[in-house]
Amino acid sequence: MARLQRTSLVAILFLFGTSPLVRPAHAEAPYVFVETWGSLGSGDGQCRRPHGIVYSPFDGHIYVADTRNNRIQKLTTDGTFVTSWGSLGSGPGQMSWPHGIGVAPNGDIVVADTRNKRVERFTNDVTFVTTWGSEGAAPGHFTKPIGLAVGPNGFVFVCDASAHRVQKFTGDGKFVTLWGTRGSAPGQFDVPVDCFVDANGDVYVTDAVNGRVQKFTNNGVFILEFGETGSGDGQFQTPHVPATGPDGNVFVSDEFNHRIQKFTSTGTFLTTFGSFGSGDGQFWAPMGVAVDADGNVYVADSTNHRFHKWANPALVPVERSTWGRTKSIFR
Repeated sequence: MARLQRTSLVAILFLFGTSPLVRPAHAEAPYVFVETWGSLGSGDGQCRRPHGIVYSPFDGHIYVADTRNNRIQKLTTDGTFVTSWGSLGSGPGQMSWPHGIGVAPNGDIVVADTRNKRVERFTNDVTFVTTWGSEGAAPGHFTKPIGLAVGPNGFVFVCDASAHRVQKFTGDGKFVTLWGTRGSAPGQFDVPVDCFVDANGDVYVTDAVNGRVQKFTNNGVFILEFGETGSGDGQFQTPHVPATGPDGNVFVSDEFNHRIQKFTSTGTFLTTFGSFGSGDGQFWAPMGVAVDADGNVYVADSTNHRFHKWANPALVPVERSTWGRTKSIFR
């Protein structure tokens, strides 16, 4: 026990400095790997190439788009399986490679059903509500809907990646507006893959081939952009799902740099975590990222077929347990 306590103290000092609870005001504290769950398969809690992941403030659960299993899974924030729904097909409640996922203000789950070129909406207890969209280039139709987000007022935003545009709908699927054309100028896209709506209703879109994130009003007026192609701080190799935390900062999954990056809402780089691999705290092509009410971060580690939880460093330091799972010192 004495050896374990000493090892824990060394780990804390390494992560947080000589005083584990005092951090330099100018430094962004590192996020700390907590645990991982999931494995390749189609059983409860298993997954195949998961993409979207979202935290629901309505019920405090995590919902994930288990893309290659053609289903949605519902998990607790410690990774315990709750339920799942969906199967391969094009009927109501069926799916073909779902990617984006969002939570409506009433707790409903909205899904981008990519290969069926539509959006589906469910209650959080698995009841099918409605669907909209079909293949095409006209407003309200889709060529390749991947990213999806729901704003605080219930509007649904869909990244139609192959059409290089974002479409906005009411919560029951009525078309409202769209923006974007192919290009690299502000407000243009080259494969917009994912989006997120913050508490103010502003929309962040990951512009994959252009290696950047763009921010818009919820009616498509360009606000700002940040990022470029590369592997340095603030650069991306195919950015994916963005998410904002309770403090308004923005997390972006950086797929081929195998990491998560954190920015202010105006695009200033703050910190990064993760590296390539399959060990604890490592990623292989991370896709979805979500942030809970406490600022903890959840990541869909796509090619490793699993999920990660990372602790908000402002809350608690952590230590490595003898079981190989990181646990909080203070529970």
